[in-house]
Amino acid sequence: MLYQHSYWAGHTLGCQTDYQKLYIRTIAFEIFINENRSGLLGSNDTSLECSFNKAEGEDVLSLFFLYKNKTSHSYEDIVVFTSSAVPRLTAKGNYLSERIDLPKHTLSSSPAAITFSDLQCQDNARYKCRITYQIRRTFEKYTVESYATQINVQADKLTTPSICTGSCPGSNENAENSNINKVDLIVTGMMIAIGLIGIIVSVVITSSGLLNQSSYTSDYLISDSFNQSSYTTDYLRSPKLNATKQIT
Repeated sequence: MLYQHSYWAGHTLGCQTDYQKLYIRTIAFEIFINENRSGLLGSNDTSLECSFNKAEGEDVLSLFFLYKNKTSHSYEDIVVFTSSAVPRLTAKGNYLSERIDLPKHTLSSSPAAITFSDLQCQDNARYKCRITYQIRRTFEKYTVESYATQINVQADKLTTPSICTGSCPGSNENAENSNINKVDLIVTGMMIAIGLIGIIVSVVITSSGLLNQSSYTSDYLISDSFNQSSYTTDYLRSPKLNATKQIT
């Protein structure tokens, strides 16, 4: 099964006046990419094919394979085929260096294909192909793009696709995720430390309040006991003193 995208280029065969164009026939350029595929991690047989149907008098100038994973904002060129040069990786496609086979293809016939010789997690993504072609008679250029297809990377044949989340080609996503995790750990540690400090301060304040209360109670009891003792002593002394006075 192939995903099909038909692009009506709008170039015509007919005659033209100063006021209008008389459209006699419009030619459609069709572009296809293979259906979704699954491949084993580390395998060397997962491929993408971009096919096209062109009319007589149309020349394909370039064909790009495009890549987009879950963290990408847009599709990026990773491989380019041209009519006059061997296929090559683009700057964004350098992450595929030594991991992809690029057969020679002049774009005179369909399809153009790439094969992953060492499938990795970052290959778990969505792909498109884009073609720029020219009308030989008028030198008009048009660009068409296929619908997207998906490569799912599996650990083994029993693994439900996919085990990988993908990463942006040529990016440091893993390092960025690691940094984010470190920041999260630091923030969590700081929150725990702040919580512990709050608990310690609360305990200190509570202990200080209990200590003051205990000191006040002790002072009160000591003072009260002293007063009672003094009063009792004076009371006991008074009768004896009075008795002595009476005898005298």
